[in-house]
Amino acid sequence: MKSQAIVLILFLIMNITQQSQAKNTNNIHKVCASQASSCLELLPDELAKLRPRSNAWYKLKLYELESLFVLQQTEKQRAVLADLHPVDAAPIVFQITAYLYLAKNAYFYKEFESAEHYSEIVFNLIEQVTETYPDPRKIISLVNLKLYHAKLELLSDNEAAYTEKLLNALSTLESLREKFHNSYDPIFNRELYGNIGHTYARLDKHVESLQAYQTGLFWARQGVDLQQLSVSIYNVARAYQKLEFFDKALKEFELAKQAAINAKDEIVELFCYYQMADIYFNLNQIELVHRTLGHLKGRTLETNLSKYVKELQLKISNKHN
Repeated sequence: MKSQAIVLILFLIMNITQQSQAKNTNNIHKVCASQASSCLELLPDELAKLRPRSNAWYKLKLYELESLFVLQQTEKQRAVLADLHPVDAAPIVFQITAYLYLAKNAYFYKEFESAEHYSEIVFNLIEQVTETYPDPRKIISLVNLKLYHAKLELLSDNEAAYTEKLLNALSTLESLREKFHNSYDPIFNRELYGNIGHTYARLDKHVESLQAYQTGLFWARQGVDLQQLSVSIYNVARAYQKLEFFDKALKEFELAKQAAINAKDEIVELFCYYQMADIYFNLNQIELVHRTLGHLKGRTLETNLSKYVKELQLKISNKHN
């Protein structure tokens, strides 16, 4: 009887352990779909359970690359990409994502020759996939990369070529909107309208940009990704800011800031404080500018944000002189 009881207890322990492991495995997918910072915290333990470079392992590494990108942890993402390279033996979806981030990372560090090289690989891979299985999300990734690509024309002071590339990207996005107008996929629609908004913003068409961002926000609210929800609200706020609807912009920045805090996205949170301070400066409410910038003191600022804050502080100083 004792031996039977021991066997039963062992069976129950094993069953509970297996259920717990299954629950944790399912949990990582839910967390990574909704909260990038928590995803990065859980990934090391989950990756350690898997055979390196297996399909399941690559799936988790996708989460890692995507989370690092949305949280703008560029240096860490660069290190992960270096460890992964080469990725030619990986599943093609992973190859596309890895080369996409290699290209964007190279653009960030102004390594334009490498960026061009990786971009070309992405274009070719996406064309291969879309010929056999036309996934609209991958086409959006391609267009998004082309928006990065267009920035190179500005560096050469070639505004005509820059505008041409933007219009080309917009044409592709509008074709996708028409073709998949019956789609209820929240991720696809959030990305589609977000990129339409980005393109219109770069063309200085801020009314059209606002309309696209508002639609993107609608779809972001249908999903579970808290970080992307904060970004979508931030996009709407920026469009209002560009249109000088400052009261509406401030309201949306407050919402974006709180959403970013909930998502543990410090980058968006800090950018919200900066944009709000900039609005207060334009409204000549200098006390509120200083109070808002006070939230940035002692915080680690992203490179561009640090530059913007210094420029705003210089404008404040010049205003008093």
